[in-house]
Amino acid sequence: MKTRQFKLIFALLIFLLLSLGFNAFLTTSSFKKNNLRNYFSLAETIGKRVKTKIETGLIIGKELNRYYGLNNLLKESVQRWNFFDNIYVCSSDYKILTSLQPVDKLSHNKIALILQQKNSDEIYTTQTADSYIRALPIIKNNISKGYLVLSLSRQIDDIVEQLIYNHVIIICALAYIAVIILSVSLGYVMKRYSSQDMRKFFTIIITVVIIMTQIIYASIATYQYQTKLTSVINKKLDYIHDTLVEDFQILLK
Repeated sequence: MKTRQFKLIFALLIFLLLSLGFNAFLTTSSFKKNNLRNYFSLAETIGKRVKTKIETGLIIGKELNRYYGLNNLLKESVQRWNFFDNIYVCSSDYKILTSLQPVDKLSHNKIALILQQKNSDEIYTTQTADSYIRALPIIKNNISKGYLVLSLSRQIDDIVEQLIYNHVIIICALAYIAVIILSVSLGYVMKRYSSQDMRKFFTIIITVVIIMTQIIYASIATYQYQTKLTSVINKKLDYIHDTLVEDFQILLK
């Protein structure tokens, strides 16, 4: 009888680990995709703001390759954001004119190669081994004058790694609790009921344990998922609010 009890507990443990692990895989995959989309959206919103300021300067007569204060503009625009590796302003022939951080010849070649791969003057997104790249065309009178290239750090993927770690802990904790509950319940049933009634009670206990662990895991995973994604969305909304306030203050002066 104890051998049967052990087999049931072991089978349930394997089933829980596989089912919860599969759910965790789906959750983290979905989170990574949405997390990147939200960060790209936030970076694009910031980039469009910088791009608009640069294009305004071009309209009033400034030249992109002799744009006084361009580096300060880049610093002021992204100083509150820590997910940018670098920001580049490039000419129409893909040469880096200025950047937020110093660049070497390898960086010049890398950015030039990335910009050459794009198919049009639309917003272009790609990735390298150490960063995500988003390139926005700088336009004057419907003519492309250059590019604003945003380099996003791969550190934004650390959020996903932390989420995976949290899910592993949750799954192990739920599996441990489920095994204890099942062991106690099966031991109680074996002592109090005949072998004819055991199968019915075993089925009920196992079903309840599986359903409860799935519900608890889904609730925790959903909460973490929404909390982390909402934080990025709130950052974007705060930025939009700040830019609107800034624009209204300029209009009122």
